[in-house]
Order: sequence, then structure tokens, then C-alpha cells
Amino acid sequence: MKTENEIVISDESLTFSSLKDFDFFPTEYENELLSANVILIPEKRHNYTNPVFPEQTKKFYDYLVDNSNNDLKPNICINDDKYFELQLHSDYVNIATILVQFVVLPTVIGIVSNYIYDLLKSKHNDLIVKTKLLVEKDGVTKKFEYEGKAENFEKVIRSSVEKFFKDK
Repeated sequence: MKTENEIVISDESLTFSSLKDFDFFPTEYENELLSANVILIPEKRHNYTNPVFPEQTKKFYDYLVDNSNNDLKPNICINDDKYFELQLHSDYVNIATILVQFVVLPTVIGIVSNYIYDLLKSKHNDLIVKTKLLVEKDGVTKKFEYEGKAENFEKVIRSSVEKFFKDK
């Protein structure tokens, strides 16, 4: 993928109801996870036995929780003892994959955009953001995969989501 504000939209099989079928799903937190409408999802990496999150995921999750309104119910899909962050130390800001219900998507995009903006204020170089938003609407999930300049994230993701769902 190039770093010129690319967005790739594709079908995704993961839904809120199918989450419990994955081996990383923490069954002891099933009720909390199934009542959430925003969930951070780990990724499988070929060099790791357990799924991993990008570096700074805990910080991002705390930011998401701290900036949530009453409609947002965020959670993270992993046991505490299996939580692991992959430290890449690159110029990229990798934000964990976010499974989100369509109804709260505008709020989530706003929070993610504010998080990115706060990162931009603390950095002196151009930041490239990589993330995946898995948007579930009416039991069907679409993946919006963004890689591009941090300052363009909100504009590109909002217009892509609005255009895609306006036609549906």
C-alpha cells in the first residue's frame, strides 16, 4: 500500500456475533464483549503463537474509553494474560483493528481523529497512519483499511464511509 491516503474497502467475515468463534476470544468476558459496540481486535502474526496488537494499543484503548460518551461501549478482545503489543518502532502509527457498529461509527471516527491529532501535536515529522475499521451494519461487515498521512485520516475515512453506505 502507498502512503498517499489510500483506502481499500472490502468484505469482512468478522461480525460481533462471530467474534466468540475465534480462539483468542476470552470466554470469561463474553457478556461484556457481546454488549460492546466498539471492540479492538488482535491480529495473528506468523512469527507469534498468540495474537498481537500494534504498539501503543493500551494507550489508544484508554484514550477511547476516556473520550467515550454514554452511547459508546468500547472493549478489547483478549485475555489480560495473553495481551501482547508488537513493537515496530517505525514512522507509522499503527492503530489496532477496530470492529464497530455502524450506529456509533461517526463518534468512533471523531475519537480516532482526535487521538491522531494529539499524536501530531507531539511529533515533529509527518506521521503515516495505518488502521482497519471493520464496520458492521445489519449483520454485514465491511473493512475500511486506511494507510496515509495522519492529517488526512478523518477527511478520507469519513468521505469513504459516507459514500459507501450512502449507496447501500
